[in-house]
Amino acid sequence: MTLKEKEKDILIVEKLYKELCDQNPRGITLSGLATQYRVSLVTKLENILKTDFKNTEDLHQKVRGFVSKGKKPHMMLKKYRKSCGHSQRHMADILEVSRRHYIRLENGSLPLNQRALELIYSRDDLSDFFYKK
Repeated sequence: MTLKEKEKDILIVEKLYKELCDQNPRGITLSGLATQYRVSLVTKLENILKTDFKNTEDLHQKVRGFVSKGKKPHMMLKKYRKSCGHSQRHMADILEVSRRHYIRLENGSLPLNQRALELIYSRDDLSDFFYKK
């Protein structure tokens, strides 16, 4: 699988996961139809990830792993900052580093420190992490 195909799969998985986590997917309100639709989303995710999900927690863990493997940690840090509405200065304060150091972390010039890694990987709700504007 080429890098381009992997990136495409990641985008598809993110979209399907967002829809799956949506309370009212595609405006479907009848519970039977909504359930069928969610089952079809799970099936699509299983096909792309080439795995079977044992339960809901397993689904979340496997999607989290698949998506995060395709994203560079420094890009995830920037996405995290923007999704929370924080400034670079505020993030620098949270991570207890200078603003200049933080900018280098975010642009990939420096490897993320342990605190930054814990911050981006501790998010329980991936749908908020990847889709909050």
